[in-house]
Formats: sequence, structure tokens, C-alpha cells
Amino acid sequence: MATLPANSVVIFTHVLGKMMVDESGFQRSPTGPLFVGQHHSSFASLEDEPWLREALPKHFADCDAFVALSDEDAAFFGSLLDVPCVAIPNPAPEGRTLSTQSTKRAVALARLSHEKQIPLMVRLFAAAITVPEADGWSLAIYGDGVERPQVADEIEHSGMHTRIQLAGVVDDSATALSDASLNLLTSSLEGFGMTILEAACSGIPSIAFDCSEGVRSQLEDGAGYLVPASDETAYVEALRAAMTNDEERARRADRALTRSRSYDASTIAARWLALFDTLFPMDPPAPSEESSTAQARPESTHPCASPGVPSPRREA
Repeated sequence: MATLPANSVVIFTHVLGKMMVDESGFQRSPTGPLFVGQHHSSFASLEDEPWLREALPKHFADCDAFVALSDEDAAFFGSLLDVPCVAIPNPAPEGRTLSTQSTKRAVALARLSHEKQIPLMVRLFAAAITVPEADGWSLAIYGDGVERPQVADEIEHSGMHTRIQLAGVVDDSATALSDASLNLLTSSLEGFGMTILEAACSGIPSIAFDCSEGVRSQLEDGAGYLVPASDETAYVEALRAAMTNDEERARRADRALTRSRSYDASTIAARWLALFDTLFPMDPPAPSEESSTAQARPESTHPCASPGVPSPRREA
């Protein structure tokens, strides 16, 4: 990084990368590249990884900005970090084939870890398909992780192993979503819920607990099925409604697809570029004939900046 020009940006997608740089003894020069920190989960996830509460402010202290996935999380991280915190969500994938909404197939794409609550998903799906109207529906769970044995046990105990399957790891989510009509999440913690966006780009609505602003922003106003946090009864009811009312599911699929377009790559890239514009120092204007005093650069009011957070300045 010592050879990077002054107009470079180094983005640390996790604090572990910044820790490695700091431990190497690297010292950034005043004209060195910009540093931007990130955390690709919600602020609430720090409860599961308490070491991050010390590591983030320690190692991101010299960053020029920190990027969270939602406005709510940017505000929360702003209370922990002494650097400007802004919100930029993930971009949507491109070139997805639209679902026909003609299959009775639900999918889940998740790491099999405790915060995803996949054993709970199995129980809720098994409960939802007990009504005759849900006959024929199945669930394929894609992913792997430390809780795979617990998920397998839950499937066996549900008595629904012919309709709920562990489908293994898939390299491309589009493959898993290609013949699905519903996408399920049961997470207790989500920074953004990327699988919600991936499914929406294929015209597939998602069902999820209201566990973060990132999830809520994608599903509210009928762009999916947003269930009160931890309300298992409401989840089963929403799942049954989605499986048994094809017209309503199709309406929500259309709304999800429409909303996904606000996350297209060009829109998200523009927000990153706007952030970089506020971070790179600008040369002061040349004195005019009327005044020999250079005018100070005004604070940025670009919408990517968090309210009340001034644009950072790099000291030369």
C-alpha cells in the first residue's frame, strides 16, 4: 500500500483486514490512500462477537469514513466510532431470470449458523404445510455450517423429510432460485439480507422476521412478507398465506422486483463515488481580483452523508 497514489481508496470489508495492516507496522503518509472501514452485518451482531466492540474503534480510528448497510446501523456505529459513518447498501445482481411463480417450491440460502435459526425454519415450515391447501409445497435449504447436524436432526424429527431437504452448497444463488416461488429467512440478526435482494431480482418474494432496518427496508409496504421479530405464530400464518394465495404472492413478487431496481449497480456505485468525492481534499480556489483570500470548501450535503456528520478532511 505504500506505493498507492494519493487518489487511491482502500476499503476494509472487515476489521480483521485492518488489524493485519496495523500489526504489520504500516504507517500511512499524510498524502497516502484513503481508508474506508465496513462491517457487513448489523450493529446488533456485535452482541454475538463482543470482541468487535473494542476492535472496531481501535483499528478503524484512523479511517476516513465507515460504511454500514443501513441508516439505522450507520447511526449506531457512529456512537461507537469516532469517524464519519454513512450508509450504502449492497448492489443488486444483474441478469436474473424471472420466476414464473408456478412451482410450489420454497428455498432458503443461508449459512447454517445459530443466528440464521435454520432449525426453527424447519419447524415453522413443517407446521405451515399441515393444512390441505399447502399440499405439494417443499423447501430446499442451500448452505452449510456448524449447525448442519442440528438442521438434519430437525428435518428428521419433523417427519417431513420428503418435503424438506438439505440441498448442499450452491455457487450461484440464481441456480437455487431458478424454479422457486418463495424465499425464506428466519434470522435473528441480519445486516441487510442479501438473499432477499437476490430473490427479488428474480421476482421471488421473501418471508423474514423484522430483525433489522436492512430487512425491513426491502420487505415493507408489501414487497414481501415482513413478520414481527420472533413471532413464530405470525410467521407460520404468513407462510401459509403465501403458499395458498397465488395472486397475492404474485403481487408481492412484482413489488419486490420493482423495489430491487433501486439497488441496481449503477445507483450504488454512484453513492460510493459521491462518498469518495466528499473525502478527497480539493485544492482551494485561486484568489479573484476582488479578494486575495481563498474561500473555504463548504461542508458536503450529499445525501450519502449521515445527518449531522461533517465531511472528513485529510490533513496534508
